[in-house]
Amino acid sequence: MFRTRNRGYWPWESLGEHIARLNNEFSRAISHGMRESERSFPAFNIWSNAEGAILNAELPGVKVEDIELTVSGNVVAIKGNRKNSIAGSDKYVRRERQEGEFIRTFELPFQVDPEKVVAKSAKGILRLELPRAEADKPRKIAVRSA
Repeated sequence: MFRTRNRGYWPWESLGEHIARLNNEFSRAISHGMRESERSFPAFNIWSNAEGAILNAELPGVKVEDIELTVSGNVVAIKGNRKNSIAGSDKYVRRERQEGEFIRTFELPFQVDPEKVVAKSAKGILRLELPRAEADKPRKIAVRSA
């Protein structure tokens, strides 16, 4: 923490820089103990039924034109970019919100019909309606007597 100069010990950084560095290291150490879903961006919820699934993703500050969605089989990918909101000469005092490019992929327990997917965005929440492919839906089989 200190290094030697000609006489005695001198702090190698100002007190404010030292506290900020310690705070960042502590936050990083704490985040390593979290589950991936607690530290990944965007945060999401997925629920499903026999007809398909609904995925809600929190995307505050991300414009609709900066979101790219892909569906392939049972995999859904959300890719995007949350642009920097700070002016050029400003400096962060504390930075907790992720900025820049992101990608999250999700594997569902069934195939999705990509032609029927509906995506809506309102108030920073992206809602995906992911219908189950007809071929993947459970079917009732009639039993005949011999």
